[in-house]
Amino acid sequence: MLRVALALSLISFQVFAGELSRRDIRRTTEWQPTSCWKPTEPLFYIYDIASFNQAVEEYNAYLFDVEQYIGCINGEASDDFRTLKRILERSLDEKISEIQSESGYVRDSLESQRP
Repeated sequence: MLRVALALSLISFQVFAGELSRRDIRRTTEWQPTSCWKPTEPLFYIYDIASFNQAVEEYNAYLFDVEQYIGCINGEASDDFRTLKRILERSLDEKISEIQSESGYVRDSLESQRP
């Protein structure tokens, strides 16, 4: 878990497509889409059959927009997930390589001083 927090602390709040609510990842961190438009709930003014039928049309249009929004945020989240996974894997590999090099140096230093 520390490795994940360390790797993610290297990236900014903006994570390519979406956005994270905190720089350090915790259980309370939330992801937000950045390029998807959330549809506004329609307001209905119904006073007769014609206005009811108009409201039904507006509702159907709203549902279409809702489906578009869901598709957009799913795509954006999937893109961000793949990007974060690559960042984490790369950062983890770098940290492992770094500590392995350092431990090799320490070992070599120790062995060079063997009496």
